Amino acid sequence: MPMDRKPIILLVAVILVAGVTAAGFFGSIAGLAYGMQLETRAVSVNRPVYLTGRWWGAFTGLIAGAIWCRVMVPAAIRSRGRRLTGGGALAGLGAGILSTILLHAVLMIVAIRPEPTTLAFVLPIGLACGVVAGLIAGAICGIVCGAAVRRTLRATAAAGDDGAE
Repeated sequence: MPMDRKPIILLVAVILVAGVTAAGFFGSIAGLAYGMQLETRAVSVNRPVYLTGRWWGAFTGLIAGAIWCRVMVPAAIRSRGRRLTGGGALAGLGAGILSTILLHAVLMIVAIRPEPTTLAFVLPIGLACGVVAGLIAGAICGIVCGAAVRRTLRATAAAGDDGAE
């Protein structure tokens, strides 16, 4: 009997929403930081940088969540849902760094030559947030992913036992 994938599909949807939400939040903060440096230089910008941060951050969070799922869901199925916390954290670390780099690259373009002092302040904080959020979210999602896979495998086995009688 084929495995019921509904819990895993629900898990992937939750991870994608969490990635969009977290990265959109951090993107808004980064956009505000870049936007404030524009205001201090009295540069007229037609594009609100903080909105670019929010929406581009949300998009990069979607990408990071999709990459995490692409790496971890097959690993969870192969391992039968066991020992995924460390792998989830490492995948989250990579996804968080990638999301942060993509976010700041676009914000630097939109901000039109950001001040070196802004970069020296915002980039390290952004990377630290991306690393910490990626590690924590990746570990939590690894635990939840393992539980979803184990539940799915148990339900599939139980359905197979019921059908054999």
